[in-house]
Amino acid sequence: MTTTATSTAQIFLATTALEAFWDTEKSILFLGEWCRLYSRKSHWESLDGQVAQSPYQTLCAVEHFYSYASEVSEELLPALVEALNEIHGTSHGLRFWRIVLGPWLLFYVHTNLDRFVRIKDVLAQHQDLTSVCLAESSFVVSRDSMEFVDLCKTDLFNLQLYSRVFTFLGKSFPLVEAKEEPSGKSVSKETLTLRLFFLKAANFVVKKACAAIKEKPGILYKSSYFAPDVELQLFLRTRGKFRPVGRKPVRGTVGAIDSEVRERIGNALSAGDDFRAFLQETIPLDIPRCFLEGFSELQNEAQQYPAAPKAIFTSNAYFYDEAFKVWAATCVEKGTLLLGSQHGGNYGIAKYLKLQEHEVAICDRYYSWGWKGTGSAAGVVTPFVAAKLAGRKSMGADNGKRGILLASTASFRYLVQFPHLPEYFDDYLACQQLFCAALDDDCRARLSIRLLAENLGWDLKERWKTCFPEVRLEEEGASANFYESLEGCRLFVADHISTTYMEALSADKPTVMFFNQEYYPVRSEAKPYFDLLKKVGILHDTPEQAAHTVNMVYGDVEAWWNDPHRQRARREFCNVYGRTANDAVGAWSREFLSFFRSGSEMKAKQG
Repeated sequence: MTTTATSTAQIFLATTALEAFWDTEKSILFLGEWCRLYSRKSHWESLDGQVAQSPYQTLCAVEHFYSYASEVSEELLPALVEALNEIHGTSHGLRFWRIVLGPWLLFYVHTNLDRFVRIKDVLAQHQDLTSVCLAESSFVVSRDSMEFVDLCKTDLFNLQLYSRVFTFLGKSFPLVEAKEEPSGKSVSKETLTLRLFFLKAANFVVKKACAAIKEKPGILYKSSYFAPDVELQLFLRTRGKFRPVGRKPVRGTVGAIDSEVRERIGNALSAGDDFRAFLQETIPLDIPRCFLEGFSELQNEAQQYPAAPKAIFTSNAYFYDEAFKVWAATCVEKGTLLLGSQHGGNYGIAKYLKLQEHEVAICDRYYSWGWKGTGSAAGVVTPFVAAKLAGRKSMGADNGKRGILLASTASFRYLVQFPHLPEYFDDYLACQQLFCAALDDDCRARLSIRLLAENLGWDLKERWKTCFPEVRLEEEGASANFYESLEGCRLFVADHISTTYMEALSADKPTVMFFNQEYYPVRSEAKPYFDLLKKVGILHDTPEQAAHTVNMVYGDVEAWWNDPHRQRARREFCNVYGRTANDAVGAWSREFLSFFRSGSEMKAKQG
């Protein structure tokens, strides 16, 4: 891969980690840390380079762009609804297209806003820089929402996004051609245990039974977030009324790009400010093929699903399963209820979480893990027993257990949604190192770091082996599942607020927490509950404080964890953000059956 021309400018802007596209004869300005892979540290350290200042210097700036992205998305959706209905000869309402198109539109606007802001900012700060652009012959158009998000993880696709911004801003940099990068995704194989064998056999029987009762009223589910054995119990307790859809996601073989159809999308959009004008140019080029050229194929697949049921239940099939979304949206327009369920431990907690807003907006009823909705969400959110935690047993403190488990996370190297900046993940990694360094030798020797299966280019294994080679690494998919690892350790450490810390607290597993509360602020209604955890020494402001607690309590976690004040705080927190019940399956069964009682008719949202 070579450039077609040479610039005389003294500063070269590297926008990605693709070193073949760097001009190392010049001083290099890296647009962000994502350009400097840890595994290539010896190379980029030898260069005359520095990292550009982030345009997101304050939380206020991040909040502004979060709100701005939401505003732009809401403006675009009605225009896209009109255009898509006209193109496909349909008359679907706003809610239909919000269900079908909403996730991609959310990610697309946030992703492009970040690239636009960064390039404009760096050009304003450095007048004499040059760079390279990807030739349009190497551009790709995603097949569907999932492929778009997968592409956003890659350097080559991000070079495409940056190139579009440069072109829009009138920059004529040398062009490069490239072959499409491999996705690099790996799928971990499922270990067939005896328990899993029986569950699969039971699932086969359930599918046969569902075929026999497919015409009867029911609540059909997909990606429920219940454990397989819980799904089976719910099927039996509801006498088949709660049953699986039974269709696997199908990713269509969409045809060639239809430029004329895409031009009609652009004609339907309005410009406005410079970013809106930019999107007016790029959306027609980038909208996934499944929504245009492949939409008829998507509709055909959706028609293979069952006829409109009484209700549809899911926790996350409404993100990337395109045929499911079209089927669900079609059923909703016929009066079917869409029931959603929380699937992450930061829902109802994180101050800025656009996915939560989207899920609540499209659902008729949304089951939280215990928290109440506010504002327009108040009538939709139903505090309930956490689906993911249903059927889980309590673990409790046990000095007979061994080891300290820290479940790490990973973030995209390139932003996909505000406020999850790559800069914040740099801070996250630094905090992990500070925590580990502050552990005493005995505790550090007992520490296991559980890494996600997908590395996302952060070279996390290499970082740990370099900085703390004595720490044991546990890779997702290559060892026991998280719940088994959690059960086997004496003490759990949570360094972020996603799902794992909630699984630990709800299971009464001794837990020490820390996270950057400035970068990941919580909602005002959640703050008193986090203050409770802080007051009893579960949550800490700094990684060093958390390490001090680990050093202090590891020898006798039973005495520390079973303190009445600490247990009271844990129970109060979990009742609102990770609710469990001894008869969780019974509670869910009664809830699902309530939809079939006479006089309990619930009307679907309009629109």
